[in-house]
Amino acid sequence: MRTTSDQLSLSYQESSRLLPVAHVARLLPLLLLLGLPAQVQAEDFTYTTYNGTITIRKYIGPGGPVTIPSTINDLPVASIGGEAFQMCTSLTSVTIPDSVTNIGVAAFCDCSRLTNVMIGNSVTSIGGYAFSSCTNVTSIKVNVSNPAYS
Repeated sequence: MRTTSDQLSLSYQESSRLLPVAHVARLLPLLLLLGLPAQVQAEDFTYTTYNGTITIRKYIGPGGPVTIPSTINDLPVASIGGEAFQMCTSLTSVTIPDSVTNIGVAAFCDCSRLTNVMIGNSVTSIGGYAFSSCTNVTSIKVNVSNPAYS
């Protein structure tokens, strides 16, 4: 199909429609955003959804003992992103559920009051500096079912 300089040809199977370039230019940012994981807030976390799983991006709760949920909005929490809890000086303990497979780089870095960590049975990757400068940690327990760290 031929187009003029101010039209773009979009075809779906055998049918085609012409859209003015100005309309496409206005829609392009929206179309690009639809392809990216959106950051959302729920409970005490901001997170992104990608391929049907949740990545915790930032902890925004009050601290103390924290249990990361295994699901948010019926989707599994599979990852704790890099720096997600960094410098959370009010965090005292964290329990990571069996749904989590990855703990990102510096995820808990500089959590100076963190004393206890419980890691679920599915974590197979812990990024560098994940618990760096957590000077009060006295206990890191890994679920005995975890083949990567048992």
